[in-house]
Amino acid sequence: MDEREKPYSAAERARWKKEILNKGQDISEQLTKLLSNKNATLATLHSKSREKAERKEKRLRQFMEQIQNALNKLSGNDFGRCTSCKQFLSISELSEIPWAERCNRCPST
Repeated sequence: MDEREKPYSAAERARWKKEILNKGQDISEQLTKLLSNKNATLATLHSKSREKAERKEKRLRQFMEQIQNALNKLSGNDFGRCTSCKQFLSISELSEIPWAERCNRCPST
């Protein structure tokens, strides 16, 4: 049986859950800091600085959504399944990035 067809062990899932939660906490803190500075400095920011902050906020929100999706899938059968080719990611791929949505073989969009 190919590594991509094997289900992940409970220990692997637990380890990945912890890593996903830690990354989610980190992103949440970054987003909170960005948003707390946003209101205080919005009037004083130049247009380019404001656009840069808005892009960063958008990226952080998208990353938080990816983290939440991974947590939601963790208890089900779709965790670790590539959203493109539908094959399971390898253990090494998930060990590197446990919230990954695509395998290394599929191009990102």
